[in-house]
Amino acid sequence: MRWFVLLLLALPAFAQDAPVEVEGKHYQLRAEAPRETAEEYGRLLDAAYPRFKKFFRGKPKGKLVLHLQKAEPATLYDPESGIAYAQLADTAYVTRVAILRSAARQYHLIVRARKKLPTADWYAEGIADFLAAHYWDGERLEMGIVPLLSYEDFAGKAVQEMQATEFDLTRAVGEAGVMSRPVGWTLVRFLMQGEKNKPHPKWGAFVKKMDGGVAPAKSFVRHFGKPADLQRPLLLWADRRQEPFAPIHSGWEPIAPDALRATSRGLSACRLKGNVRHLEVTLEPPREKRRWVAGVLLHADGKNDFSVALFDWGGHIRVHRYVNGSRQILAQGAGPGVDDEGRYKLQAFRSAKGVFFALGALSYGPYDLPGQTLGLAIERCTFTFREVRWK
Repeated sequence: MRWFVLLLLALPAFAQDAPVEVEGKHYQLRAEAPRETAEEYGRLLDAAYPRFKKFFRGKPKGKLVLHLQKAEPATLYDPESGIAYAQLADTAYVTRVAILRSAARQYHLIVRARKKLPTADWYAEGIADFLAAHYWDGERLEMGIVPLLSYEDFAGKAVQEMQATEFDLTRAVGEAGVMSRPVGWTLVRFLMQGEKNKPHPKWGAFVKKMDGGVAPAKSFVRHFGKPADLQRPLLLWADRRQEPFAPIHSGWEPIAPDALRATSRGLSACRLKGNVRHLEVTLEPPREKRRWVAGVLLHADGKNDFSVALFDWGGHIRVHRYVNGSRQILAQGAGPGVDDEGRYKLQAFRSAKGVFFALGALSYGPYDLPGQTLGLAIERCTFTFREVRWK
């Protein structure tokens, strides 16, 4: 009797963790996630399908199957079963990247490579990572972009790796397992987009060779020339195409070329890379009447020393500096009202006098703060920043 009671108590937990099946127009998704979340990922896959069809110039027979699971999958795509696998991550954006990456690999191998892995792993991985970088606002999907921000920061890692004296593009192109994913992603982008966002004239011919199982080294030289001659141009090209923002804390995701969304149970910030003198942004409060706190990052020296100017749902402003977990109150008071569209215009400036910020017609500062950058911040909410511009 005792074991029977324990079994009954355990049943709801098993039911709660049961995978959710989502039947879309082009995909069958099996996800270890809540129903609402799984349905959004199903819409994401259906939105990606016509983009895959255009990119790979073909379509598979029937619906594609993808499994989203909590455990790390043994493979992204199983050619025997035809199933793609992706791992559920801590954030929605990283999970979507994993889904699109696995789905791209699946589509590529079924439609173009006839279920056989291309001999150049950097080529197949680079295409999958290229397509996985995206903007998604719940309805519209844009793929193959350099996002405003990511946690992988492939662009930055590729430049760092290529700047190392021991880096050898010739060896990376020709030997399996040598080229890293960031460099592979960068090389594929370089060959597909170039300076004028157009593919290299011989990219299409190279793709046919790679998908046909031809070894990469000789084919690369035949179509693009010696890798050593491309090494310097590739580095300079990649250095000009960096992600502008870097996360300081978790919860940030790009949703458009000029928009970011963040979710956090505490204080979370992201910063612009490099020296920035001016940042402007439109705060877009949630349509539902609920609490929110959002604003700008005024300075950052790592995770243990940063300052934020925050505005909240009640119309209050506060400026705080955090040093090694200790909070200093620099200013606080009432702020202006919303504009005619229910939004707030916020700007931050750096000058020789210090750091200023302006909310609507009201200006605050200067504050004597170190550093050369600015950024965005939220506290205990989900919030969207739009019309983000800087210089």
